[in-house]
Amino acid sequence: MIRQVVGAVLVMAALLGASHPAAAKGLGAIYAPAPYSLLEEFFIGDNGAVRMVRKEHNGRWRQPYDITPPNWGIPDSPVTAIWSVQNDQLEIFWADGAGAISLIWTDHDHWHAPVKISPAGYVAPGAQLSGVWQTASTRAARSRCCGRRTTANGRRRPT
Repeated sequence: MIRQVVGAVLVMAALLGASHPAAAKGLGAIYAPAPYSLLEEFFIGDNGAVRMVRKEHNGRWRQPYDITPPNWGIPDSPVTAIWSVQNDQLEIFWADGAGAISLIWTDHDHWHAPVKISPAGYVAPGAQLSGVWQTASTRAARSRCCGRRTTANGRRRPT
């Protein structure tokens, strides 16, 4: 199963790279297990919108589409995707052009409006973020960049 997911991610990166060379640079991906059985990939398009492409239940890949309005990100910059099985929720993080960490999240195919969870200048514009879902008592998605750690509500955590 893991090999199939990794293989699919590599194939998708190659496909996106062929049609949009920059998309493969900042690709973020998740696999949502049953009952969804989704493989979803995210990148920032030429218009600065976070875009999504998905494959459901081993079906065909859908066409990419915007999940944020234009100008929320820097084209080609990386995104980080975090899936929480426990909360049945998906969160996408990225560093915008002002150096703020931005977030969009969904629960059951309803995308909530994007928000900035840090002030401008918090990170370098377009910085690479990494994230993990902590299943312990806090149950909060965390993003990490440049030695700073924040929760999804923007509060700073000690490093």
